[in-house]
Amino acid sequence: MLQDIRLAAWQGTVRGTYRAIPGVKFDAWVQGIACNLCALHVRRSIARSALPLDEQFESGSNSLTDLHLTRPDEQATNRIWAEEVLQFVKTHVSEHTWELALASLPNMKAESQSDVAFGASSRTCWNAIFVVRQMALTASHALEVEPQKIVDLATLRTYVVATLPNPLLRLIADDLVLPALLGKARAAAVAGVAEKAGVSVRYVKVQIGLVRDLVTAAEEILRSGTGIEGSVIEARITPASHTVARV
Repeated sequence: MLQDIRLAAWQGTVRGTYRAIPGVKFDAWVQGIACNLCALHVRRSIARSALPLDEQFESGSNSLTDLHLTRPDEQATNRIWAEEVLQFVKTHVSEHTWELALASLPNMKAESQSDVAFGASSRTCWNAIFVVRQMALTASHALEVEPQKIVDLATLRTYVVATLPNPLLRLIADDLVLPALLGKARAAAVAGVAEKAGVSVRYVKVQIGLVRDLVTAAEEILRSGTGIEGSVIEARITPASHTVARV
């Protein structure tokens, strides 16, 4: 991918594709090239997935040919597990996101640059696929945790964060979502996460909503049958509540 990015940037300068624009840095143009090429690479990976994401998975008519299983009982068990994960995902993302992801997948597999589901932009379609995938990964990770390991609220919080799919999402959960910060404390924490992860403040802000949804979904799975009280997300303290407490 690094070679492809360098080659594309070099060809762009040689062929005159890049034009210096006041206020737009050269590295921003290169970053755009990198994002597009990396997204294309991931879309090709998605095209090799065999998990059914359309309505047919509910009727059991699709075959999971990529599981590489040899025993029929193992295949049946894993099929049920996969369908449970997908059903859980469907109920934990918005209907629009789910339908947009399903409609976009054939376009992504064909690597079409012009087909756009529901009249949405390619960026919006790709984001829907990203959200569905992150929720599926979170659910599958949570289902793999042994219930007896969840003994109190502290361990529940630890495992909820651990089920998130990547380090950035886990960092956002630890530093922003679970503490439920507000005001200046929240702004400082956002800036701190951005610096630690090497991403922009804006990118961190965009991911907070998704992380909160993933945390809620993981908590639902991990809490089941434990009897543990209290939420993993701390209650927000507002200035009004401080006043009442003092009175």
